[in-house]
Amino acid sequence: MTIFQVAQNWLAQDPDAETRAELEQLIQAAESDEKAKAELTARFDGRLQFGTAGLRGRLQSGSMGMNRVLVAQAAGGLAEFIKGYDKEPSIVIGYDGRKNSDVFARDTAEIMAAAGIKNVPASSQIANTSACLCDSIF
Repeated sequence: MTIFQVAQNWLAQDPDAETRAELEQLIQAAESDEKAKAELTARFDGRLQFGTAGLRGRLQSGSMGMNRVLVAQAAGGLAEFIKGYDKEPSIVIGYDGRKNSDVFARDTAEIMAAAGIKNVPASSQIANTSACLCDSIF
């Protein structure tokens, strides 16, 4: 599969108009510009890793960026893990003031609900550490 096919597949999954437009422009530029092609390749050269502070990365399209497709994929994987771990799984979903954090939280809540996982989304911005403490309450 070429980098262009990988990028087009990603584009087909992206519900976000901003990252879709950004990726469309990059794909078009990469067809005739080696620097743009290198950037496109870098965007799909692996996956953004989940660390001790969760998923962190530059807001951009591709599997190496923070975006709605990547968050949805991670949430789906987490849902499957949680369901295998607990008979009555539940999760607290928090978000902070960073751009799209609330959107990522909403998407995650929808995915968890669809997977049958009770979820408690924060009603407003909350620090990461506070969200961790909330889990012991529910």
